Amino acid sequence: MDHNKLREAAMAVTVIPRGYLLVMEDSIPKYDARERGYIWEHPERSEERIEIALDLDTAALLELRIESASQPAGPRNCPLEDVKAVTDAFLTKHAVDPSRLTWVHVEEGQSCTYMTFREEVGGVALPDTGCELTLDAELNVIGYRNCYGADVPARSEWPKEIATADSIKSRLQRELRMELAIVPMHPGVHEGYALDADTNDDDDAYRLVYVPTEARRMLDAATGLDLYEPDHYRMPPSFPILRREGVMQAPLQYAAADRAKIETKLGVDSAAYRLDRSHDDGEVITLIYRYKDENRPSKDSEALSVDGYMERRWGEQFRNMSASHRLRFEKSTGRLIEYSCYSRRVSAELTEGSKTPLSRPECWRRAKQFMELVFPEYDRYLQLQEANGSEDGEAVEREFFYLPVYISDVPLHLERVTISVSTATGEVLLYSGVSAHLLHKLEQHKFEPSLTAEDASKSYLAYNRLRLRWHLDQSQDQDKPPSAYRLIYESIASEDELPFEGSHSRTLRYIDAVNGDLIWDKVTKRK
Repeated sequence: MDHNKLREAAMAVTVIPRGYLLVMEDSIPKYDARERGYIWEHPERSEERIEIALDLDTAALLELRIESASQPAGPRNCPLEDVKAVTDAFLTKHAVDPSRLTWVHVEEGQSCTYMTFREEVGGVALPDTGCELTLDAELNVIGYRNCYGADVPARSEWPKEIATADSIKSRLQRELRMELAIVPMHPGVHEGYALDADTNDDDDAYRLVYVPTEARRMLDAATGLDLYEPDHYRMPPSFPILRREGVMQAPLQYAAADRAKIETKLGVDSAAYRLDRSHDDGEVITLIYRYKDENRPSKDSEALSVDGYMERRWGEQFRNMSASHRLRFEKSTGRLIEYSCYSRRVSAELTEGSKTPLSRPECWRRAKQFMELVFPEYDRYLQLQEANGSEDGEAVEREFFYLPVYISDVPLHLERVTISVSTATGEVLLYSGVSAHLLHKLEQHKFEPSLTAEDASKSYLAYNRLRLRWHLDQSQDQDKPPSAYRLIYESIASEDELPFEGSHSRTLRYIDAVNGDLIWDKVTKRK
């Protein structure tokens, strides 16, 4: 459609307050544009804005988001018929086919009402259909999202027969495995545990817990068979690391007076790079380097493109993320905890293709050399995660190595070190480390279980629930549309029955391996 007509259609969606400025108008995504996006902002308070997205071909509303400091808050004691009148009028005007949206879920937040509308089959909502609405306390529509995917398959019929819930539960009971892990307890995220007497409320309290290896299974409701292989639910296996013999050297540690030496050891060439910015937040020291001949993009205040808007609003943050070199040191220990590098030499080698790429074992040797410099005791705390098939066979521009963290042979849950090495030059392009202070602190604890895995399984299974939902099967070829909807049983350990996706209840996350406490995810209301 004509862009002028699209702009007029966007301005007709809601009232644009007088004085708001149009700061972004562009077609997105950049190379396969499907929608036209608009942003209006308050001239002095950029956090107050209106965002609208329309379909490029039809001008249909795809998304609306209104943020304003003057939005009413407080209790919403509006009659249901008033809510229905507002939503019906909005959906009639903007939804693709309101008559098909027969499944409705209402969630009361702290200051808003969130409504989800879906098509349904057999009383169960179909994903990638319908829309979502947000109403403020005075029933103004301040949020809308069209949820239809670009390619949605034909609606499926309810299976003629489905497996019984009892048969599914019996299978889950036989196959459940509980594994030990050390997990940080966040007061704002978890509940059901008591903090140590010497632990502040704001601190993380680490616990030895049992974690279910297959916390949320998905099984075909008609056949009772799992949608995925067991490895889908588990982290890949990892193995101890053998280091070369020799005296362990002292780790590289940050000191302002030795910055030039540190730069040399880490490959920051002072002839090519300049220190652009440094920052000390009390816990981490950050150094950001750029090429000396690098020019900053101009901030064109008149540009309405996505790129222009992003540059004006977040340009500095993006440049910090894409710096030539970014170094972060833990202040308490002086250890390097993060390193990232963008090297023109790497780019040139990849473009020319003049060298034979390094093999994965060769890249691993480079990675270990880097760890010997910044984390020499790596073999004491880390294991090497097994590479998947693509990492092991295909030619790649860089090799990634994932190293789970262990304390006395018990994994520190979801904590790992990541290293990326260029196959063209052998340079380390990324190092995401772990706090040495944390490792030394955790070593002082004696993490020994009192509860058996069998007892933990019984506690977990007492809260295991099943719910039916439609699952959108994705084609193996990501360029092709999804193949079909499939009715599945989803298992979830919950305090209450969860009849549909999107309903909320406390979810059982861990079983304390020492005292058997049930540790739950805390349910928080949306604003």
